[in-house]
Amino acid sequence: MFQFMFQFTFQLLFLLAFIGCGETIVVVVGADAGLPVDGNVIASADGDTPPEPDARNSIDVNTVDTSPDPPDCVIEGNVDISNSAELQAFAASGCSRVTGGLYLRAANLASLEGLERLRQVDGLLYLTGNDTSRVVDLRPLSRLLQVGSLTLAAMPSLTDLRGLEALAKVTGDLTIGGTSIESLTGLGVLRVGMRANISNNPRLPQCAVDIWFASTTIGISTESSGNGSGACP
Repeated sequence: MFQFMFQFTFQLLFLLAFIGCGETIVVVVGADAGLPVDGNVIASADGDTPPEPDARNSIDVNTVDTSPDPPDCVIEGNVDISNSAELQAFAASGCSRVTGGLYLRAANLASLEGLERLRQVDGLLYLTGNDTSRVVDLRPLSRLLQVGSLTLAAMPSLTDLRGLEALAKVTGDLTIGGTSIESLTGLGVLRVGMRANISNNPRLPQCAVDIWFASTTIGISTESSGNGSGACP
């Protein structure tokens, strides 16, 4: 005990002497000096304990959302819509693509509102009605880009094709008949993969049909009859 106290007193006097000379001394206290080692404290150059990292500059990896963006909703197979409840159910799905056909039976539909997100129909887009059909506007289809085939039939209240401006490609057949359209304004189709048939539209001048046929790439054949005899601008 006497030896330990003598050794400790000598080290303390030695340290005070150097501090008086303006020197900086780093003393490592270890087992050789008979004192415990605290492994949780690390001294900095000036003898202070380093500060904790600023939490504001840290990222908690457990709170970072690294999941990919959700894909567009796709409906597999055919979809048949014949009333407003079914149309609104389709709208609520938020889907933009149908891998099969989309059959819109407009006899009991007041409008096509609910189809605004639709971009692609891989199969047949079939829009048909009867003498009492009230659908007069295709604008809810304004985001539609591509369909497998397109049929607009028995739509006597339909007077124009505005709303189909973005529809650039029909990979199969295009059929328009039994409407009250007076021009093909709004029909943005640039390519029809197979056949195009525009017939029995009494208010649509045949010359407008001929002009459209001539300006559109059509894969196999064209057909038209029963259209109007009016003049084209």
